[in-house]
Amino acid sequence: MEIILYGRNNNCSRCEQAKIYLKNLNVEYKFIDIDKNESALVLLRELKFRQIPVLFYNKAYYTLEDLKEIKFKWESEGELLGWTN
Repeated sequence: MEIILYGRNNNCSRCEQAKIYLKNLNVEYKFIDIDKNESALVLLRELKFRQIPVLFYNKAYYTLEDLKEIKFKWESEGELLGWTN
C-alpha cells in the first residue's frame, strides 16, 4: 500500500518530524512538496487541511498529531497491515 506524505521541503519543522518518524519506523513513502505541486496544494485545501504535513494511507488522510499516536503492525515481510490507536 502506498503512503504519501504531503508537505514542504523548506521551512517546515513539522514535515521534518514526520519524515524522521517514518524513517525510524522503516516505512517507505512518497513525499510531495506542495510548493512544487499545485494540484496537491489544491487537494489539501479542498479537504480543509490548514496545516502540514498530511499523510495519505489506506484511503484516509492523517495529520502529524494522528501520526504520533499511530502504531504500525508489520508482517514478517515488512508489509504495513494497518493502523491502531
